[in-house]
Amino acid sequence: QGKAGSSKFHARLRACSPERESVNLAMTTARSMMCSQLQAVISTLRGEEKCAVLVSHGSFNPVHRSHVDMMLLAWVELERRGFRVAIGILSLTSRWHIMGKGADAMEDKHRLEALSLACQAAGPDRMLVADPRGADYGSPWRVIHDLLMPEAKESVGQGWDQLSWFSVVGADNAINHPSEVHDRAVIIGRCGYTEALRQRHHATGAILLDSELGGDLSSTKVRQALRQGSEAEVRAMCLAPVADYLLEKRSELYAETCFQCSPPQRFPDPVGCGRFFWGGSRRKLQWYCHNCWWQWQPTLVVGVSGASGSGKSTVTKAACERLNGTGVFCEIVEQDDCRKRWKHWEHRPGHGDNARTDWEPPENVDWARFIHVIEKAAARSRVVLVEGYCIMYDERVRGLCDRFVWLEADEAMSCERRSSYPRCWPSKEEYFQACIWPAHLRYKSILFGEELQRGGIMDATPSHHFLRLQSADPLESSLDKLVSTIHAWVSEQDEASKA
Repeated sequence: QGKAGSSKFHARLRACSPERESVNLAMTTARSMMCSQLQAVISTLRGEEKCAVLVSHGSFNPVHRSHVDMMLLAWVELERRGFRVAIGILSLTSRWHIMGKGADAMEDKHRLEALSLACQAAGPDRMLVADPRGADYGSPWRVIHDLLMPEAKESVGQGWDQLSWFSVVGADNAINHPSEVHDRAVIIGRCGYTEALRQRHHATGAILLDSELGGDLSSTKVRQALRQGSEAEVRAMCLAPVADYLLEKRSELYAETCFQCSPPQRFPDPVGCGRFFWGGSRRKLQWYCHNCWWQWQPTLVVGVSGASGSGKSTVTKAACERLNGTGVFCEIVEQDDCRKRWKHWEHRPGHGDNARTDWEPPENVDWARFIHVIEKAAARSRVVLVEGYCIMYDERVRGLCDRFVWLEADEAMSCERRSSYPRCWPSKEEYFQACIWPAHLRYKSILFGEELQRGGIMDATPSHHFLRLQSADPLESSLDKLVSTIHAWVSEQDEASKA
């Protein structure tokens, strides 16, 4: 989870991809081109001159003319301001980011190849390079700070201080994602957004270009033109080499093979998953492939919650192993893996040495990251078990869960099984009585009402969508009941999807 987990995940994705050699070659090429170009430009700097690097982090699904024009406009503007621009890097976001928006996601190899062709078509005077490594990072500034800057520092050595890094952001992204706008951002104007940008980002120090991009181009329109077979529209929106490639590969751009058609030997292959579909009053996660697109397979997301020490982790891990053994590909998402750093945690009242850390409040959970991890897991598995002590606090998490399992544990059992506690507390028992059990009772009352009978969140949940287990029961008994219930839920979903 987090950056390290994301890197491991995409490393596994590249390792299991049939196109791993081309992806690895593109990664090596991007790094070597950046380092060699920086060394060449820095060696020719004079006086107070600064060397600039442009970075655009986007889906490029697929790349079109405006993507390249944005980089070239930013390049010209920085040169006008006295910078020597060495290179422009167009870095791909992860495929899960595209699917999370509900869009058709081109295969990574096609996005990368089209982007490489677009960079080459920009001309020799402006060196642009496609970099697939952005899939491991969630924002352009993470790409710059965590990936590119360490590589550049190692490469250029003493010339490091002469480098300036700029992210290139479209006007629509600057409005919709203001966190991506900093004093080292170049915002490219777009019709209908420029005036709002002036009002919102006048104090950020970002460079705002008033010259708006011509035409209303978007990747969505390119995909629509490809689906309709409109060659003229594709050529109008894309550079010639990119248009030739997309038209030639049109029937292969989204041709995936899902688990049902090509089941993996051990782990679900993330390259094999399809896309999200959205429908109803809340988001529903589904995947398909071109071989069996009429057999839509919904993802079953099951929330598993209960008191600390109720056996959530033990039961979910055992259930996951058993489900995978029966051919139902299952994955676990643990809430404890998505907690904020300690400095953001709530504290008990007190001052100085008397302030005591409280691990239990739901505010200590990084809910945005938690939801992102759930969606990624749902994109590649048939069943996702979302496990945590307060997962149903967040309305968005509740919306993603199709079914709910509650493990009932009494106070004595919970206290006996709980072992960890903040060392600023005198004892586990004192922390349990002051923080753990009161937090659990508040959570339980929100779910089931003050009298644990009615008036809670779970009142709106149909009885056949809810399973209550007793932590005091033998593990095998609870496990059999849980697995059989999940199989029944999966069959119910399959029947509903066919209807």
